[in-house]
This record gives sequence, structure tokens and C-alpha cells, in this order.
Amino acid sequence: MDKVIHCDCGFDARSEDEERLVAEVQHHAREAHGMTLSHDEALLLVFRAQLDLTATEPQQVAMSDVQLGEEEEDEKQDQCFARRVEVEASVRPRARSARCGGRRADSHAGIRQGRLGWAGNCRSRDGGPRIKPGGMGLQDDLAQVRAVTARFHDVDAALDAGYELGWVNGSGQRIITGCVFHPTAGAMGYHYFNAELMADLTTDALQPEALVYAPGEDGSLKLAAVEWVVRGPNSNPPGTPDPPSVLGMQMHILNPAVGFWLMHAWVWKPNPAGMFADWNPDVSCP
Repeated sequence: MDKVIHCDCGFDARSEDEERLVAEVQHHAREAHGMTLSHDEALLLVFRAQLDLTATEPQQVAMSDVQLGEEEEDEKQDQCFARRVEVEASVRPRARSARCGGRRADSHAGIRQGRLGWAGNCRSRDGGPRIKPGGMGLQDDLAQVRAVTARFHDVDAALDAGYELGWVNGSGQRIITGCVFHPTAGAMGYHYFNAELMADLTTDALQPEALVYAPGEDGSLKLAAVEWVVRGPNSNPPGTPDPPSVLGMQMHILNPAVGFWLMHAWVWKPNPAGMFADWNPDVSCP
């Protein structure tokens, strides 16, 4: 039975899987309303949804009930993400889709099962392993991502697989070679891109375009995250103007100057900001 978190803007986040629902709430808050919810803040909303499962009437969970740590400047933002928690025996989700192999596929079945929203006949780029359509939810999906990237703890294995520090753009310039950091939110680390995977405009959960390594105290590189990357309309060379999806979630552009659609998953290093946050406050650059 799905839990539904409703936003007054009309968006519904639905899933049986708690972590999947948390991730969707965080993603929508950031992309649609410019709000940053920590994992714990989003989890609190989901937990309250579980407490209300026996209610006979839809319950309202207001953003103002969550301790955000600082006041929102815009009162409308305080109110626009009010949640209505519903229990539905049969789910009728809004039409949504996910991109796979360069095409779009209906994902209602995936939403109903709280799992990855790809159509069952989507294949990986090379026809090899892909996310199983009968998984146990987002945690199962992430476990598969860990399984296929575990060998890349060895940087030499990543190099052998075609990953290299930075990416050569259409002008022949290698970019994003340094340790990427934010002045207040933490850092990402060093990005190793796969040029072959960057050449197409598709996403495959089990073939991330980039591997993110955090610098260790001894100067070594520690695999921390994977990153799915698709060139956007302002990239060099240009890519797709339409936001792709991976793991059933829409990707976003973080740096307009570079123009990549992207999404991180911190599958190898815990991130207090959330599994899919761009920045990790526990990572720092030398």
C-alpha cells in the first residue's frame, strides 16, 4: 500500500519504500521550491505519514511543523509544501515517465511497487545487467549499484574500465580535474568520467558516467559516490534540453556554465545531507 506525500503545487510523491519516498520529497523540495530538506527532515514527514495510516480522513502535514533550523524567507515556501497523507488500496498516480535508452517509458507499475520506475523491457546500454524490475525498493536498487561499482575502490580498475580524471569537452579542453568543493556545504571530491558513457544522452543506473572519489587523510582516493551525467543544452558539445531520469528521479543542472544534467548517489560514503545530495559535508578538499 503506497504512502502519498502531497504538495500544494500539485505534485504527489508516492511509494511503499521509505527511502524512495524520502528521496523524492527532498528532490521535489529542492527543484520545484528551492528548499533544502535534510534526510532527517524528509524522513520526519514520512514517519508522520506512517503514524496517520489509520486515519479515516486525509491528514495535513505542514512544512512549518518540521524544525528546519532556519526560517524560510518566503512565506509561500513555508506553506506550499504542505503534505496530505493518503492511504489508497488502488493507486492512480499522475502520469510520469522515466528515460531509458533514449526513449520514455510509463513508470506507473514501478511507482505502485515502490521501486525503480523504468519499464520492464528497458535494457542497459550494452544489453547486460540492469536494475531488476522486481526489486524490493530503492535500497535494493542502490545495493545493485554498489555491487557493480565495488571493484572501482581500486582507482586502477576504474582507469582500466575507461574512467579518467576530468572530461574532455568539445573544444578539446579537459575540465573538472580538481577537487570540487562548496564554501559552506562541503565537497564532492575528484570526478572520474567515462568518455564513452558521456558520449550518449542516456542513463543506465548500473553504468554511471562518473565516479566520485573523496580525498583521504593520507592523500589517497576513496570511492565515495557515483554520478549519473547527461550533457545539457548548454554543454560543449550540446546535449538534451529535456531533463533525463535515473532511479525514477529527475536529474538537475547544478552548474549552468558546465550545463550537465546530473544526480549523485553516495553509495560508498555516508552523507548527512542525504543519499542524493550534491554536496557532502563530511568531505573536504585539500
